[in-house]
Amino acid sequence: MPEFEIAIVGAGIVGLGAAIGLARKGHKVWVVESTPTLQVVGDGIAVAANSQRVLKSYGILDEFYLRAKKNVGIMRHRRYSTGEVISTRDMTSQEKQYGYASYILSRHGYQRFLFEEAEKRGVQFRFNSRAETIKDDPARPALVLEGGEKIEADIIVGADGVKSAVRNAMYPDINVDSNTNCYRAAISLQALKADPEIAPLLDALDFWMGPQHLVISGPSSDNDQYSIALYHPSSTGTAGDWKKAGDVAHMRETFKDFAPALRKVLDLVDGSLVWKVVEVPPLPSWISKGGNIVIIGDAAHAMTPYQGQGAAMGIEDGAALAETLSRAKDVADIKRVLQAFESIRKPRAELLTSASSMLGKMWQMPDGEAQKQRDERMRAMPIWDAANWDGSHIDDVPSSIRDPKYQTWVMGHDTVSFTNRQLDRLLAQD
Repeated sequence: MPEFEIAIVGAGIVGLGAAIGLARKGHKVWVVESTPTLQVVGDGIAVAANSQRVLKSYGILDEFYLRAKKNVGIMRHRRYSTGEVISTRDMTSQEKQYGYASYILSRHGYQRFLFEEAEKRGVQFRFNSRAETIKDDPARPALVLEGGEKIEADIIVGADGVKSAVRNAMYPDINVDSNTNCYRAAISLQALKADPEIAPLLDALDFWMGPQHLVISGPSSDNDQYSIALYHPSSTGTAGDWKKAGDVAHMRETFKDFAPALRKVLDLVDGSLVWKVVEVPPLPSWISKGGNIVIIGDAAHAMTPYQGQGAAMGIEDGAALAETLSRAKDVADIKRVLQAFESIRKPRAELLTSASSMLGKMWQMPDGEAQKQRDERMRAMPIWDAANWDGSHIDDVPSSIRDPKYQTWVMGHDTVSFTNRQLDRLLAQD
C-alpha cells in the first residue's frame, strides 16, 4: 500500500479522528490548525455505539473507557412548563442491544483524548496556521495559509467545521445561517446535589420540550459538570463563533416559562456561551474538481445536534476515508477511490442531517393537538429499541427516520466492515 502525504485542516474532533485512522495506515499526516493551541469549543458530546466501534478499530477504546467513567443511564423527555415526564428510556439496554453503552463526554475531554492518541501515532501538528484557501491542482494540491505560504500534499482533507475555508473555496456561495441559537452552560454537580428539589435531575439526561424552545441537560461522563444546552429562536448567536459570551439574564428570561426545577438550575448559572445552530445544505460533491481534496464532518454535512450524531458522522467519515485510501494504487488513483468514499458516506450523512432536523422540529412543536399526539406517540414508541434485531448489519439506507430499521441502522453501523464491503463492490466495477 502506498504511503501518502496528507494534510488535514482542523484539529477538532473530526480532524483528530481522521488523523488517527490515516496514521494507522502508515500515511504521513500533519494537521493544520488556525488557533495557537488546541481549542475546545462546544458543549457535551454524545459518543454512542457507532462511534465506539470506530475507536475499537483504532485500538483506543479501552483508553476511552478510562476517561468515560459513567454511561448515560436514563433518558427522559419532559413537558417544558411542568417538568412532567412524557417518556423514559433505559439507555443501559443499548449495551445489550448494540454491544456498547452511550456516553456524554465533555468536548474538552474527548478532544484532548483524540489529540493525545494522534500524537502517539506520529501525527504532526502546525498550530497558529490559518487556512485561507486551496490550490486545487489535480497533480499536487496545496493549502494556502494567511500570508501566502503554501503547504502541498498528496491529498488535503478539510475537517475545519461549519465555517470551513476548504469548503468555501469549493463552494463560495454556500450560506450557513439559521434562526436557531443555543446557550451553553455548565454547573458543578455538587451545586445540584446540595438542593433536594433539583438533585434528582442528576440521574438522567433530560430533554425539556417547549414551543420553539428545547433544553437538553445532564451530567457528563468524564467530569463533575452538569451540562445544559438551551435552544431558542433569536439572533443571539453568530454562525461559526463558538466563544461568544451569552447574556445570562437574557437566558433566564428566554426560558422563564419552563418548569420551576429547571429555572432553579438556571439560577445557578454564572456564565454562558451562545452560538448559532446551523446546517450545511446537501452539496453536489465533497470532492474538489481537481480530485485530491475532500471535506468531511461539519465542513461537508454540518447537522443540528438533536440526534447527537454530528461528531459521530465525522468520526465515521475519518475511518471510512482511511479504509478507502488504503485501496489507492498510487497518487494518481486517489481521485478514483475518493469517488467511492463519497458514494459510501454521503447518503448516510445526508439522511442523518435530515432526521436530526426533523427531530428538532418535533421536539419544539407549538402547544396544541399535534403536540398532544406527539406526546402520546412518544409514550408508546421505544425509539432506542432493537429487540427484534438479529444482529445482521443493515447495509441499505432507510427511506426515512420513520423506517422501523432506522435506529438500528444508525446505532448498529460498523463503519470499517461496511466501508470495505462497499469498496469491494464499487472498485471491482472499475
